[in-house]
Amino acid sequence: MESNSTPRYGSMRPLLLAGGKSTRMGSPKHLLSLPDGQLLYLHLAKTLHTACPDSGTVFISLAHDSILDHSLRTATEQGRSILSPGDLQPSDRLVTLNEHDAPHLKVLMDKGKDTRQESTGPAAGLLAAHRAYPDVTWLILACDFPFCTTELLHQLQSEYQPPVTCFRNDKGFIEPLLAIWSPEALRRLEHNTANGKSSPSAVVRQLSGLVLALPRQTRFNEDGEPEFTDGLEKLSPLFNVNTKEEWETGSGADTKAVLRHWVAFH
Repeated sequence: MESNSTPRYGSMRPLLLAGGKSTRMGSPKHLLSLPDGQLLYLHLAKTLHTACPDSGTVFISLAHDSILDHSLRTATEQGRSILSPGDLQPSDRLVTLNEHDAPHLKVLMDKGKDTRQESTGPAAGLLAAHRAYPDVTWLILACDFPFCTTELLHQLQSEYQPPVTCFRNDKGFIEPLLAIWSPEALRRLEHNTANGKSSPSAVVRQLSGLVLALPRQTRFNEDGEPEFTDGLEKLSPLFNVNTKEEWETGSGADTKAVLRHWVAFH
């Protein structure tokens, strides 16, 4: 039985949203490769696991017609697939994990085939998790954020206030897919979606959810000395990837260097 030993977080579980149609990207976003060859969904699953180590499972929401690699196919067919120690090599953002500590992937499929011209989008993934586990509070990370750090997720956890808490990006827009959603917020989303309004951002506004600013950041110069800035660079932890051009901008950078340079501190 899964448990979370941190009372503050209650029944919080990590959920990776990977079921988007990726229409603008032109290929499955979750199967994009980082510069080190690692698939994006595996990288983000490890980030989530590091933020929620007491949850032995990282849940991943996929559409019924999502393209699957071997690990996802195994997780879909067998109900659960372990991320092997080979998949969990240490990086700047990960602790060393042995086989006993390695998380499992559990796939949650979106409900049915959406034949409408306008998809319910990420709401479908959020509601798939809510319907499977209606009493769970979810730590949400979408595949749109390849540079999200464990520190950023820890900030969400430490400052979380129900019913929903999320970040505001450098353009002033809220990011409801890098957030913590309570059952109350998900029930509101379910109600809205049933009435033709599937926007997660609308729920944050309706429920007066807590919206966090990015913390002050530490960046290191070429000599390894810290530089401090309150501004956001192009490749911040909230760098959002939706198109091939945006992905080429992000993947052209040294991923580990970006993660090293953007260290959130509290």
